[in-house]
Amino acid sequence: MHDPENGARMIVSVPAPDGAGLRLCLKPNRALSGRGMVAAFVAIGATCLAVALWSATQGNVFAPFFAVLDVIVVGAVLRLVWRSGECAEWIELSDDALTIRREARGRSVEAARFHPYWVRLRPAPQGRPRVVLSSHGRSLEVGAFLGEQEREALAATLRSALQHLRN
Repeated sequence: MHDPENGARMIVSVPAPDGAGLRLCLKPNRALSGRGMVAAFVAIGATCLAVALWSATQGNVFAPFFAVLDVIVVGAVLRLVWRSGECAEWIELSDDALTIRREARGRSVEAARFHPYWVRLRPAPQGRPRVVLSSHGRSLEVGAFLGEQEREALAATLRSALQHLRN
């Protein structure tokens, strides 16, 4: 089993504290590590600044100013993209509750709590499959940041766990 912090897997089954039930940690896919993101930024910035300096020697005196501005904007956007990936959803299933908690930037918020006997997975509509849990008029989509195959695996895992719990 991989550590949920390393980003190697998007759905990680974590042992429940009491040993019973199901506990899943969902994390978005990160194609690059932190070091990879820094290396990509350095490569983009160095290329941009090198072209700007070459352009300045050819007579475009404003090129370095716009290159620096461009590097600052690209760096800010890359930081925002990286921070948007610092989130997780925890799905915990026990005999008496199905709880969904969402974490973002170190804060954890309980998004919903359902009774496992009454909660249902809504069928996926045509197009982009979604995992929607519903009970007593309330609905909540989980794993929206996952890819299509991961959402299908999540739906199958939840469906199986709920069926096992009900029997």
